[in-house]
Amino acid sequence: MSNDQSQTAGVIPLLAKAMQALTCGVVITDPNGVIVWGNAGLSRLTGYALEELLGKSTAIFHSGEQDDSFYHNLWTTILSREAWSGKVANRCKDGSLCYVEELIVPIFDESGDLANFVALQLDMAPTGRILFEQQWLAYHDCLTRLPNRARFMECLKQTIDECAAKRHMFAVMFLDLDRFKPVNDTYGHHMGDLLLKAIANRLRAALRRTDIVARLGGDEFTVIVKNLGDTDQSSLLAEKIIASLSRPFRLERHDIQIGVSVGVTLFPADGTKAELLLERADRAMYSAKAAGGNRLCLYRDLPSKNLAQAV
Repeated sequence: MSNDQSQTAGVIPLLAKAMQALTCGVVITDPNGVIVWGNAGLSRLTGYALEELLGKSTAIFHSGEQDDSFYHNLWTTILSREAWSGKVANRCKDGSLCYVEELIVPIFDESGDLANFVALQLDMAPTGRILFEQQWLAYHDCLTRLPNRARFMECLKQTIDECAAKRHMFAVMFLDLDRFKPVNDTYGHHMGDLLLKAIANRLRAALRRTDIVARLGGDEFTVIVKNLGDTDQSSLLAEKIIASLSRPFRLERHDIQIGVSVGVTLFPADGTKAELLLERADRAMYSAKAAGGNRLCLYRDLPSKNLAQAV
């Protein structure tokens, strides 16, 4: 054994002892997020014995406090060979929430291939809930619990970067509810709030896990539709959304009937900048509303005099 190999062999047990002695939680996973090692600090934080975690996905800690866009951003970052850090609300074995400041670092083998992820979880108690909620409120709509405009624009710009690199197509949808104002005028804003929550739930159910839905404000929603096989797929999904939201909503013994106007832009055909794609989807939505509402309009189908050169 060479001197370098001897030194490395001596360091490995030392590193294991050091990680085991850390008071913060340490977890090592394979590239798919399956747990292969954890320390005593992880058990103290989560309430799980190590043998209960080995071979399980880190999804065992998912609490529902983070949406799909959060995990999409996390995995996109670490799979691109970069470290990720942020505040996370994890679900413990007893069902309680544990608020941690987490750092996830990719580890590579001698060939340079991704081998593992190492995550350090620092307990944020007793101020963890306050700090987490402050961060959460900065990027979410408190009524529907959907991502807000700021978070949506972050996701849109990230999706553009990903799809530009892979030469993939995706769609942006701009949704504006039809006949929403009469609900507020007739039944009051309380009923309007209940309706917005119900709409958010139906949108989540109509979309795939890879898609991102957000509330921009008022009765306006937006959607990023990823992994498009062809241009018709976005239209089919938009029609599915229209059909879903056209069904009556039963709220406090009232049947509420609304509709939705949807405008769609496609990347890269209709633009390659986030603001431009959203603005053109908005323009297409207004065309759908002007045509009577409760329908779909593609930006590419607008009269040619209204179309600008995509940039």
